[in-house]
Amino acid sequence: MIPIERQRDASLIPAKYHGKGKKRMEIKLMTAFRNSLRDANVKFAIEESYWKAAKARLRKESHKKCAYCECLTAVVAHGDVEHFRPKSVYWWLAYAYDNYLYACQICNQTYKKDHFEIGGIAFPGPPLHAQTTDLEIEALAEQISPDPILIDIEYSLSSYLQAHEDEQARKIFCLHGR
Repeated sequence: MIPIERQRDASLIPAKYHGKGKKRMEIKLMTAFRNSLRDANVKFAIEESYWKAAKARLRKESHKKCAYCECLTAVVAHGDVEHFRPKSVYWWLAYAYDNYLYACQICNQTYKKDHFEIGGIAFPGPPLHAQTTDLEIEALAEQISPDPILIDIEYSLSSYLQAHEDEQARKIFCLHGR
């Protein structure tokens, strides 16, 4: 797996992934989840196109290589914005920039899919239930993942990384490339 060093600069990361844009989308996401808890007829939906704006930046950070097999994506297949922790399980990280990787379609769609095995404690989601108020959701919004720019203000990157370390994620192997 390719090591990725994030460049945490507001001029590089699209505004929707940090600051007020990030908070607005997290509120929208948690509200939709809460509403699905309140009414079984309300389908919880994640905006599938949301992370596409991160693709160019992620491609640059990974030097145009798949984060898993390290092949140049232009040679293997088109690149995808991959949710390291799958959005089907970790729905609250669906819009978290620090959960995104750049991966080739083969690794992402054929091998990785929604697989994410852990040997430790699962990264906790926000404490939402059907009675959670809008004010409670607003207070939770800046606590479910770090702001990629303001990482030491509302939610420290070190605590986020420690929670992920506690999961003891198993290494993901792809059957092509390296």
